[in-house]
Amino acid sequence: MPCKVKGCARNAVAGGMCAMHYMRVKRTGDPNVRLKPGPKTGPAPKTADALGDFLIKKQRQEIDALCQEVATLRAENAALASDRRAAFAAALADALAAEREKNATLQREFAKAPAAAKPKQQAKPDETEAKLRKEIRQLRQRLRNVAESGKGTLFISAADRRKIRAALHPDGTTDPVRRKRLTEASQIFNNLPMSEVELD
Repeated sequence: MPCKVKGCARNAVAGGMCAMHYMRVKRTGDPNVRLKPGPKTGPAPKTADALGDFLIKKQRQEIDALCQEVATLRAENAALASDRRAAFAAALADALAAEREKNATLQREFAKAPAAAKPKQQAKPDETEAKLRKEIRQLRQRLRNVAESGKGTLFISAADRRKIRAALHPDGTTDPVRRKRLTEASQIFNNLPMSEVELD
């Protein structure tokens, strides 16, 4: 018995149609509609959607954790900057007071010197006095810079800055997630307002 589809000479195997036209009817509902070979199109499996949602949720949790770490680091840096700025200003004030006292002592000793020892003409300041005056001017300038610095500026020594940069360097790990976190943390640290100082 031939296939009932017009123009087909194949033998019928089911439903009065040949195998090819019967499969077309089952797939498309029309024996004359041909489907291109290849993977079937349609909605993605539910398992893939669940996996995608899980990965997105995990990535968001990691981003939230990283933001929390950055916020903690900023708070710690702000507290450290405040403490170091206060300590540095106090140290400069003490040094300036000591230099002033030393200069006053030298002036009193010079005033008590015998008249015969004093030069007839006004002599130029000796090297010691000139050096002291220069140091006093430098200390005043450093104290003025600290007082005029903006809020949030991190005062840090060059050695401490190198240690923090080395700890945040991404080349110290092979874990891609940890490497990404270190890279972002290093960029945030480098963008912080910092001023290098030498603290004893």
